[in-house]
Amino acid sequence: MVNSLATTVEEQSFCFQSLKSARTSALNLVEIASDFDVPVSSINYVDRAVVRLDKRVHGLRHRYEMSIGEKTNRRLAFLTIISAVLLPATLIAGIYGMNFDNMPGLHIPFGYPIALSAMVLVAAGMIWLFWKRGWFE
Repeated sequence: MVNSLATTVEEQSFCFQSLKSARTSALNLVEIASDFDVPVSSINYVDRAVVRLDKRVHGLRHRYEMSIGEKTNRRLAFLTIISAVLLPATLIAGIYGMNFDNMPGLHIPFGYPIALSAMVLVAAGMIWLFWKRGWFE
């Protein structure tokens, strides 16, 4: 929209400048040339206003894109933290999920709760470490 406004202002400015300086036998506007000073100055003012508006729109667009990028970066950082926290639990579950009879700790009476507790402790420790280092901010 700003570009179409700028194009219109440029065309009007050209028309008024041409009419102000027109000196032909068919069109002699020498007597009223000074009357074109007001529209020409108004068009010049509008042209400067359009340039300022265009700069402002570009600045706002740049800020918006930076805001969206920052939000995306925060989401990706959160997903990275969640992945890092759940990776040890996935590893332990993958190891204990194998179908072997001679796996250490498989026949211990409280082996399952111990394995679950180890997973929870590792995840809680990683969350605490990430929180302490300021990764959740």
